[in-house]
Amino acid sequence: MKKTTTILVALLLFAPKIIGENNIISANGIYEYSNGSNSLRGDYELDTTIVLDEASVVNKNGIYKYLSGGESLGTPIQINAEIEATVILDGVTIDMASTYTTGKHTFRILKGASVNLILRGDNRLKGGKNFAAIEVHEGASLTISGEGKLTAIGGEGAAGIGGGFGPESVTNSSSTWKSGDITINSGTIIAKGGDLASGIGAGINNGSSGTITINGGTIDAEGGNFAGIGGSYRYISGGNSIIINGGHITASGGSEAGIGAGDPITAPTIKITGGTIESTFSHPPTNWNMTILRPVMLSVSPAWQGNSSLSDYHLVGKSAYSLKDAKTDDKGVAHVWLPTGIYAPGEIVLNKIGEKVYYSNSNIARVEDDASIILEIRTGISNVEKSVKIYSSGKTIYIDTPISEQISVYTTTGVLLNRFEKPAGKSTIEALAPIVIIKGNSGWVKKLVAGN
Repeated sequence: MKKTTTILVALLLFAPKIIGENNIISANGIYEYSNGSNSLRGDYELDTTIVLDEASVVNKNGIYKYLSGGESLGTPIQINAEIEATVILDGVTIDMASTYTTGKHTFRILKGASVNLILRGDNRLKGGKNFAAIEVHEGASLTISGEGKLTAIGGEGAAGIGGGFGPESVTNSSSTWKSGDITINSGTIIAKGGDLASGIGAGINNGSSGTITINGGTIDAEGGNFAGIGGSYRYISGGNSIIINGGHITASGGSEAGIGAGDPITAPTIKITGGTIESTFSHPPTNWNMTILRPVMLSVSPAWQGNSSLSDYHLVGKSAYSLKDAKTDDKGVAHVWLPTGIYAPGEIVLNKIGEKVYYSNSNIARVEDDASIILEIRTGISNVEKSVKIYSSGKTIYIDTPISEQISVYTTTGVLLNRFEKPAGKSTIEALAPIVIIKGNSGWVKKLVAGN
């Protein structure tokens, strides 16, 4: 290895150091691996960033950036126990699939570590035999964000993201090797599990004890004849949760459900508050009010275009439903999950942010199994917005809404004063300015002069 000499002039004092023996970082600083083809980049803070063109063992808190220039890195990434690290993958490829006999990890997060993974460019990780592409150990956590792409392919018996192949001697759920918490906020994620393992979640002999949370992004999760998101062959331990708050998600499990339990069936808790989801479930999901949800195929008359973004819309169907990073399928249909029940005309409302055009059901809609509902274009004020009542008495503001939703309160210059989750009915907050703008995430906006 040789030290790269190309350094931004303004940051000459922060010269990079060559990594020590065995790729172990043992002191704070700026570090770089170079094969002569890459140099430091100026799109991050050099004095807090450790730049690596080959993988390493991380045993100090910090920010680490991995570059490979399209070539496969020869060694894996490991985040040691109890470390807090931000890892930036920028066009990185690590392929350990050739290590079939002995098996080798690709990206491993040990117990108690917390990793914020930021995606840039196109990244591909492939685990060796028995190892996940990104292995998240019990008690560890992984949060994925960024605008890049990640393809994570697990080795034999291992998840794409989550658990590896647990010890073959495991015979009962009480001693199952477990994986940690996984959160996806953004990015394009393709996760494929090895044979009998999940795409995101558990590997064989492996209970996914952590929580899987999806807040946004485009996710395609494919299990190896087990859940795309959730369980695997031989146990998924009870007590874990799958939470979907947004995003566009496609999950398939071959002969099993796309999202949910493994074998034997010890069902995880599945909660949905948003997102377009094309998948089957091992058992019916619920919202946070424990109301059972059913799949609904929404289409707009005249028809939406295929693969259209819905991020600029708010959906209400008895309760608020997030469409962050959601989109229609190639036929222009939005696959959402709404509470079971009968919806009166105008009770399902799709508002476009900043416009008075909205979409709603013109006839009674029954949400039971695989409902297909057409929303018609309308103009004016939706039934939800008509029912909202905002008034004040002294320094107390009263907010009365027909549904539960997120409320944001701003000054007239756009400064955020308050944001909270509000249940259906009447709630009160303190007036923090004489004139405020109050917004609900179902799409309505009200201006209020405190004391009136």
